[in-house]
Order: sequence, then C-alpha cells, then structure tokens
Amino acid sequence: MTKTILCTVLAGFLLLSGVVVSQHGYWGFYGWALHNSATKLLFIDLVLSLALIGVWIAADAKESKINAVPYLLLTLALGVAGPLLYLLRRRPNEQMD
Repeated sequence: MTKTILCTVLAGFLLLSGVVVSQHGYWGFYGWALHNSATKLLFIDLVLSLALIGVWIAADAKESKINAVPYLLLTLALGVAGPLLYLLRRRPNEQMD
C-alpha cells in the first residue's frame, strides 16, 4: 500500500515537473521562485526542507549500506523526486505494507 502511494505521488510530481519545464524551461522555474518576497520565502523553505531530508538520507543510507549519492543528486536536480525514489529503494527486504 505504502509503495503504491509513493509511486503515485512520484508519478504525479514528475508529470507536473515535466509540464513546468515544458512551459517555463528548467531555469525559468527559478525566475518565478525568486519573483517576489512570498515566493522567495517558499523557495528558501523548500531548499531548507530538502537539505534536512538530504542529511537524513545520507545518514540512513550509510546505516543501510546504500549509496546515497544518486538520490542526493536527484534531489538537487529534481527536488522531492530524489527522496521519494530513496524511500522506494530503501530496505528492500522489509515489507512496506
């Protein structure tokens, strides 16, 4: 069940990301993200949240003997897609409901 939810959220996020990139370009997103003080605050909040998640991924991956680098790079490039893929990948021997 959990794996299905993660896959659905990931697919929806990647679809929306594709729409945004096709309409505004990859760098165009950043122009809008830094457009005014409200969007700057949201962007900074997103960056800080993803940084904290990245720290957790690095620590959890080390404990689980998983290479965290691909997931951290995906997080830098695509945002929450990296952590979602990591959650799908981590501890494959444990059942996720």
